[in-house]
Amino acid sequence: MSMMARLTSANEAGQLTVTDLAVAADRELAQLTVAARWLLEGAELPEEFVKAATRANSARYALSRAARRAQHRQERHTARAALRRLAATTDALRVVRRGGAAA
Repeated sequence: MSMMARLTSANEAGQLTVTDLAVAADRELAQLTVAARWLLEGAELPEEFVKAATRANSARYALSRAARRAQHRQERHTARAALRRLAATTDALRVVRRGGAAA
Protein backbone atom coordinates (compact mmCIF):
# COMPACT_ATOMS: atom_id res chain seq x y z
CA MET A 1 0.00 0.00 0.00
CA SER A 2 1.44 3.39 -0.99
CA MET A 3 2.02 6.20 1.46
CA MET A 4 -0.90 8.22 0.07
CA ALA A 5 -3.21 5.22 0.20
CA ARG A 6 -2.30 4.70 3.86
CA LEU A 7 -2.83 8.39 4.56
CA THR A 8 -6.16 8.40 2.76
CA SER A 9 -7.45 5.40 4.69
CA ALA A 10 -6.15 6.82 7.99
CA ASN A 11 -7.82 10.14 7.20
CA GLU A 12 -11.13 8.46 6.48
CA ALA A 13 -10.82 6.65 9.80
CA GLY A 14 -10.34 10.03 11.51
CA GLN A 15 -6.75 9.33 12.56
CA LEU A 16 -5.07 12.19 10.69
CA THR A 17 -5.25 15.93 10.73
CA VAL A 18 -5.60 18.07 7.65
CA THR A 19 -2.04 19.27 8.25
CA ASP A 20 -0.76 15.68 8.01
CA LEU A 21 -2.41 15.35 4.61
CA ALA A 22 -1.10 18.73 3.44
CA VAL A 23 2.48 17.81 4.39
CA ALA A 24 2.20 14.50 2.53
CA ALA A 25 0.74 16.26 -0.50
CA ASP A 26 3.63 18.72 -0.50
CA ARG A 27 6.07 15.79 -0.59
CA GLU A 28 4.32 14.47 -3.69
CA LEU A 29 4.36 17.99 -5.10
CA ALA A 30 8.14 18.11 -4.83
CA GLN A 31 8.47 14.89 -6.86
CA LEU A 32 6.01 16.13 -9.46
CA THR A 33 7.97 19.35 -9.88
CA VAL A 34 11.11 17.36 -10.65
CA ALA A 35 9.14 15.17 -13.06
CA ALA A 36 7.82 18.20 -14.93
CA ARG A 37 11.34 19.61 -15.24
CA TRP A 38 12.62 16.31 -16.67
CA LEU A 39 9.78 16.16 -19.17
CA LEU A 40 10.40 19.73 -20.28
CA GLU A 41 14.04 18.80 -20.91
CA GLY A 42 12.89 15.90 -23.09
CA ALA A 43 13.99 13.16 -20.70
CA GLU A 44 12.10 9.89 -20.32
CA LEU A 45 10.09 9.86 -17.12
CA PRO A 46 11.23 7.18 -14.64
CA GLU A 47 8.58 4.86 -13.23
CA GLU A 48 8.86 6.41 -9.75
CA PHE A 49 7.56 9.70 -11.10
CA VAL A 50 4.68 8.05 -12.92
CA LYS A 51 3.74 6.50 -9.59
CA ALA A 52 4.11 9.92 -7.91
CA ALA A 53 1.54 11.33 -10.32
CA THR A 54 -0.87 8.55 -9.35
CA ARG A 55 -0.27 9.22 -5.65
CA ALA A 56 -0.81 12.93 -6.27
CA ASN A 57 -4.25 12.21 -7.69
CA SER A 58 -5.03 10.22 -4.54
CA ALA A 59 -3.81 13.16 -2.48
CA ARG A 60 -6.07 15.53 -4.40
CA TYR A 61 -9.04 13.31 -3.57
CA ALA A 62 -8.09 13.03 0.11
CA LEU A 63 -7.53 16.76 0.43
CA SER A 64 -10.82 17.65 -1.23
CA ARG A 65 -12.64 15.32 1.16
CA ALA A 66 -10.74 16.76 4.11
CA ALA A 67 -11.61 20.31 3.06
CA ARG A 68 -15.29 19.42 2.89
CA ARG A 69 -15.27 17.66 6.25
CA ALA A 70 -13.09 20.16 8.13
CA GLN A 71 -14.88 21.67 11.09
CA HIS A 72 -12.59 24.66 11.60
CA ARG A 73 -11.89 27.48 9.21
CA GLN A 74 -8.10 27.06 9.52
CA GLU A 75 -8.33 23.36 8.62
CA ARG A 76 -10.40 24.16 5.54
CA HIS A 77 -7.89 26.84 4.55
CA THR A 78 -4.92 24.46 5.00
CA ALA A 79 -6.57 21.71 2.96
CA ARG A 80 -7.68 24.04 0.18
CA ALA A 81 -4.27 25.71 -0.06
CA ALA A 82 -2.50 22.34 -0.35
CA LEU A 83 -5.12 21.21 -2.84
CA ARG A 84 -4.56 24.30 -5.02
CA ARG A 85 -0.78 23.78 -5.04
CA LEU A 86 -1.14 20.11 -5.90
CA ALA A 87 -3.83 20.69 -8.53
CA ALA A 88 -1.79 23.32 -10.34
CA THR A 89 1.25 21.07 -10.51
CA THR A 90 -0.60 17.91 -11.53
CA ASP A 91 -2.49 19.83 -14.21
CA ALA A 92 0.75 21.36 -15.55
CA LEU A 93 2.42 17.94 -15.54
CA ARG A 94 -0.50 16.49 -17.51
CA VAL A 95 -0.10 19.24 -20.14
CA VAL A 96 3.66 18.66 -20.37
CA ARG A 97 3.22 14.89 -20.70
CA ARG A 98 0.85 15.46 -23.62
CA GLY A 99 3.47 17.55 -25.39
CA GLY A 100 2.03 21.00 -24.74
CA ALA A 101 3.61 23.92 -23.00
CA ALA A 102 2.82 24.43 -19.35
CA ALA A 103 1.74 27.96 -18.60
